Amino acid sequence: ENITPTGRYNVYFKNRWHPLFGDVYGQYVTGFSGHYLFHSVPNEKTVLNALETDEFNKLGTNASQGCVRLMVSDAKWIYDNIDMNTSVEVIDKKGTADPLGKPVTVNIDSQLKWDPTDPATKNPYNEKMPQITGAEDVTIEKGGKYKPKIKAIDSCGNDISDRVKVL
Repeated sequence: ENITPTGRYNVYFKNRWHPLFGDVYGQYVTGFSGHYLFHSVPNEKTVLNALETDEFNKLGTNASQGCVRLMVSDAKWIYDNIDMNTSVEVIDKKGTADPLGKPVTVNIDSQLKWDPTDPATKNPYNEKMPQITGAEDVTIEKGGKYKPKIKAIDSCGNDISDRVKVL
């Protein structure tokens, strides 16, 4: 496992699919320093339904050869919006203020082999809907207390009830 280099670099390379270490491929690859890249979680082949789901479930941890692994939606945004020769800065959150914070981890079903953020029309996650149960209108007298019993499940099947905000 390598450490992602910090510093200011210029985008020098882009490829829709690109081979990575270990006979796998990244989608929406944008190179910023030597062999260091922004790219999707690895796929076993250059097809959309060959995602290494165990690797997807490691997002937010050190798990690569030093590249920046991203969900497809984020890798695609960089690929589509950051032009060649654009300056990018890679920071170490320990030494610099982290402007975005660590993303929330999303675990996915190992059987589907798709990134849930992939915009492809055939993505099976497009058919899955988030679910919220227990939500109801309640009238509370001034000074009264109410503890909602809401359960929220995201489209990947993760319980996200702790992220529900009651207004």
